[in-house]
Amino acid sequence: MKYPNTGNLATDYHIVREWLKEKEAEIDRLKAERRWIPVSEAIPENDEYYPVIIKGHMYSSACQCDGHNNWYRYDMYGYRQERVTHWMPLPPKPEDE
Repeated sequence: MKYPNTGNLATDYHIVREWLKEKEAEIDRLKAERRWIPVSEAIPENDEYYPVIIKGHMYSSACQCDGHNNWYRYDMYGYRQERVTHWMPLPPKPEDE
């Protein structure tokens, strides 16, 4: 934002203050979108893969949820059920450039 220069300091102050409120609201929205969600609060509605925390440890790969709080991880031995405590939705895919 370019600093406003209306010639009135009080007006400029209010313009900047409103801009800051908008940016703070945007930061709060982004934090809410990118937070770890406890499985006690919500579970994913679809069976995609999600980054997860298993028993207090962040896991380097994703687990799949069946929509009923049953989580599975695939490794070289096949599917394993995991005790997930938190999950996070993935960000949207990048737009084509």
